[in-house]
Amino acid sequence: MNAPVFTKDQLDELMRAAGPLYDVVRLVDPGECRVLYETGNASDPGKEKTVGDNNRCFSVWDNKERCYDCASYNAAITGRIHEKIENHKDNYYRIVSIPVMKAIEDGKPRSCCIEFIKMLDRTAARSPVNDAINEEFDAYESVSSGHDISLQIMEAAGKRSNTGIVCFDSEGKCIYVNESAFRLFRIRNDLEQMQAFLQDWLEVNYQEHAGRIWLQYFSYGGKEHVVEVQHFDVRDADSRLLGRYFSFLDVTPLASGSDEALYKRQHDKLTGVYNWECFKEKASMHLAMNEKARHMLVRLNIKEFKLVNQLFGLDKGNDVLRKMALMCRDLVGEGDVFGRMAADHFVVLTDEEHFDREQYRKRAMALSDSFGNNLYKLHIQIGIYRIKNRKEDISLMADRAKMAIRSITDDYPVSFAEYNNDMMLNTLYESEVVNSFADALNNDELHIYLQSQNDSKGNVFAAEALARWVHPDQGVIAPEKFIGVLERANMIHELDRHIWEKAVRQLSEWKGTDMENIRLSVNISPKDLAHLDLVEIFIGLVKKYDVSPSKLNLEITETALMADPERCIYLVGALQREGFQVEIDDFGSGYSSLNLLKDVHANILKIDRGFLARTEQEKRVEVILTHIINMARDLNMGVITEGVETRRQLELLHSLGCDMFQGYYFSKPIPITEFERKYF
Repeated sequence: MNAPVFTKDQLDELMRAAGPLYDVVRLVDPGECRVLYETGNASDPGKEKTVGDNNRCFSVWDNKERCYDCASYNAAITGRIHEKIENHKDNYYRIVSIPVMKAIEDGKPRSCCIEFIKMLDRTAARSPVNDAINEEFDAYESVSSGHDISLQIMEAAGKRSNTGIVCFDSEGKCIYVNESAFRLFRIRNDLEQMQAFLQDWLEVNYQEHAGRIWLQYFSYGGKEHVVEVQHFDVRDADSRLLGRYFSFLDVTPLASGSDEALYKRQHDKLTGVYNWECFKEKASMHLAMNEKARHMLVRLNIKEFKLVNQLFGLDKGNDVLRKMALMCRDLVGEGDVFGRMAADHFVVLTDEEHFDREQYRKRAMALSDSFGNNLYKLHIQIGIYRIKNRKEDISLMADRAKMAIRSITDDYPVSFAEYNNDMMLNTLYESEVVNSFADALNNDELHIYLQSQNDSKGNVFAAEALARWVHPDQGVIAPEKFIGVLERANMIHELDRHIWEKAVRQLSEWKGTDMENIRLSVNISPKDLAHLDLVEIFIGLVKKYDVSPSKLNLEITETALMADPERCIYLVGALQREGFQVEIDDFGSGYSSLNLLKDVHANILKIDRGFLARTEQEKRVEVILTHIINMARDLNMGVITEGVETRRQLELLHSLGCDMFQGYYFSKPIPITEFERKYF
């Protein structure tokens, strides 16, 4: 359902009117976990300022981070009222969260929730809510007789759920099951049977993912139930594991409230928004029923999102995705459709009149800023496809919005691109490259060109081997015309292995000649790191051609290293132990250059050419370069500066302490025969 829109004055009036009936009434932003303002008669939570530290709404519930089963988040994302019971200082509170939209003067309404909070008295007359609480203690006494259950486990379980609860001790033995859990799974008061059932039924490896929340399906009596599962570890003050507990909530009534299909078929488990299949169905229906309106399909994703999961963990990544879902909800207009395709890809079908680029930019920028980490910055990319034929397949529309995203080359926190016919032509070109690549390999059309690496006097000591496609009809194809295409097609490893072998073969051919002291460096792409056994491959090549590993330098970009730091640290060490030299390429272009040097013991730094680009801040650039060069020397690393194009740049870098250079000042990349004539 659509949440009602209120002005600030209307919200104030509503909250003041409800204040005397509740201990606290507060307006929260569930996406930011933040209290906007509150009122009430200042009962127990209010006495201590419910908003807690930095207005974080979860802090009053004795939590240090977002509640995993946040009532307001669930209310905002589903558009339905949610209830929950929380614990604070041995008291229980009932929270009723109602989704609303707060009118904003300069933009679209903001998704918020009003929380009505009331302290519950367990000794008072029984009520449905109090029964849910008392049931926990009654069931504990009757079901777990003879077992010494840790009070800390039970207190923690009481904080988190008023539904089915199952507790395990630190050895993994089931020690407590409440009545609701037995009833849900149709198991009659048998702890061992419950333990065996859960060991077989649970889909998530909970030992590795404390704090997870997920949906599973349980069939009984010919009916499939949708069950929300939450898992938590309980530890003492010294972080020793006391036990684990699970809470189970049957959300089938909510799931079956859909008119079109079962909840599991319609909604994304993580974010609660439409999944891809349901989005396509709803979007097609909307287009068919609104023939006069002009629509666009907007696709959003986060650049290199996998780094979030790899660097900060799955829970952090999931939190970002939930916030992105809330952002989409806030941006859509009445009747618009939005959902999650997969991973970090979200789609919005919107009326052109509803689309406000500035609002998209503001909300996406706020999401990027909220990430707040210097190791990685969120870069949100937004592709737009204006729909001209509403009978087109929705998947085709999404593909064209993706083409727009792929055209983005900047590195801004928020970037937009709109589909045009040139992008289709580019897609056709990329298809031609992919289809002809195998023939190019077989016909030996892919060659290495060499760009020299020189000292300050111009003497050559090494060269970088770069791929060039020499087409029989088109001549030399520039690398930017095909390397990116092969990367996107997951074929770059085939090109790289071809180039590596050509480079090692060339080193073998130079043995016993004036060129035998020249080293060659080759590039390793991020996808090579992920999919190839590089140590085995390079050892095999130097053995095959009887070449010393010291003649072959291996260049890895700092961005590639940061994609999987632990694996790369091991890989760099393993290659060095075999005698290869490892270079960090494009140093200074990524997000965490200095942090990288702490753990990766490379042999050479290649300073990114961007430092030599024209700028009005030349003095600042000199300071930075000086420190990089000195730092590398202190770490026993050599330094090569790329992109040297003028005598002035060479002299400046030499004065700063750099003594190895690469760039057009010395030579552009040239064929092997030309390289040999030029230098020997």
